[in-house]
Amino acid sequence: RVVTAAVESGARRVLIAEIIKNELEHANSKLPQFAGKLEFLQENATAMKQPDGSVSANVIFFLLHELPHHLKGVALSEAVRVLAPGGKLYLAEFHRPDLWVLRTLSWTYFKVFEPLGLALWDSHDPLKQLEALGGLTCERRTVFFGNFQIVTATKDLA
Repeated sequence: RVVTAAVESGARRVLIAEIIKNELEHANSKLPQFAGKLEFLQENATAMKQPDGSVSANVIFFLLHELPHHLKGVALSEAVRVLAPGGKLYLAEFHRPDLWVLRTLSWTYFKVFEPLGLALWDSHDPLKQLEALGGLTCERRTVFFGNFQIVTATKDLA
C-alpha cells in the first residue's frame, strides 16, 4: 500500500531498505508491477548510506519497538538526516493504550514478548525524541483506542 500510494502520488523512485535480505526478496516478489520504480537496499536503519537530504519522504513501520533503547534515537536521527528540507517522516509504531483494560493487556504482552517496546510509552517516546532533534514540525495521531500511533515529522525548510 505504501509503494502504491507513493507511485500514485508521483514518486519517481521508491527505495525499500531492510537489514534482512530475505525480507527484501519477499517484498520484491510482491511488487512486480512496480519494476523499474523500486530500489531494494540491504541497509541498517541506524547507519544509512543515503546522502544527507536525499529523500522527500521516509516511512518507518514498526521498527523502534524492535531496537535496543540506545539505537531508537539513532534510527530516528538517521531517518531525519536523509530527509530533504520540507520532507516528511511517517512513523507507525505501538502506543500506550487509552483504555486501562487494553493498557493492562498491552503491558503484559510487551513485558513477555516485546520488552523493548514498553519504552515507547515513556522514556523513548518517538514524538519527544523527534522534537528534541529540532528542525522539525511534529504531530501524532493515535488509532484503535490509542494502541497505535502515526507520527508525522516535517523537516524545516531552512
